Amino acid sequence: MIEDTQTRYNVLCMRMRARATYVIGEESLLRPLDSATQLHAFERQLGFSLPPMLCHLYTTVANGAEFFEPGNWVYGVPDEWYAQNPNAPTISLYQGYGKRLDPVTEQALETHPGAFVVLKDFPPEGMVAIADLGGGERIWLDGLTGNLWTDSEFYDENHQYGGIAYSFWASSVEDWLERKLAASPNQESAGLYHPPYPLAQIMRADGEISEADIPPAVSLDDLAHDARAALGTRKQRGERMEQHMLHLRQMREQVVQTLYEVSNTWCTMVREVGAVRARELGSEEMLQQLANAEAEIFCVEWMIQTRGFLY
Repeated sequence: MIEDTQTRYNVLCMRMRARATYVIGEESLLRPLDSATQLHAFERQLGFSLPPMLCHLYTTVANGAEFFEPGNWVYGVPDEWYAQNPNAPTISLYQGYGKRLDPVTEQALETHPGAFVVLKDFPPEGMVAIADLGGGERIWLDGLTGNLWTDSEFYDENHQYGGIAYSFWASSVEDWLERKLAASPNQESAGLYHPPYPLAQIMRADGEISEADIPPAVSLDDLAHDARAALGTRKQRGERMEQHMLHLRQMREQVVQTLYEVSNTWCTMVREVGAVRARELGSEEMLQQLANAEAEIFCVEWMIQTRGFLY
């Protein structure tokens, strides 16, 4: 982990820039905000301050972008570009107006990632959407605590719409971004954070989930008869793909570890010789090169996973 908070923000912004550039294209990045004045004026309209990590992203990399994949936006702050492109989402587009959760329920959701409660109306008051996950799901920022939450449409066993499934997502913007950047192309960035069970089921029997609450798994025996002839070749291809994906994942993790180590060295250099001298020694350039390497490896993972590249 990076020791200095500001350096952690800088490195995350480098990784976000690299991911968008290599996966989507540099043209997906909107220009950063011209000044912090625009940001502060918008915060006064919201009634609370945006998280420092998000502000740093807006002022140094891009005021919103499809950082991870086409159509999935990290929303920006309204400015002249958004005024000319009204279909592009901004933070002010979606706001919560519903009743806030009681502290006990909120704490239970935070301590049981994957649990959700069903809300009948909008997300709670004081929430603003800052990003979308696709499929109508959004990430919501709690302006009072800085926590992130997610929502999705909830349908009951009769396929009738029942409201909004509301679930804890992350304790900060930087925690979410690091989890997202670390995920493989075939993984949800949230893992257990994707809401699979109602909170009431999670809390039943002192937190134990009964077998009746878990959907039955598909039996391989039921599928084997028709698929047996093709299993041999497909299994070999799958094992080879998994092995290569594992190696790539390990390479990417090592690059990120080196990135953190260089970042901590950068912090020490700044304290000892000053930021100007540290830049002259090339540490900042090395950080961006490592961030680019992480993004390049991810692109290879993505090509293998989604296109069967080399298979």
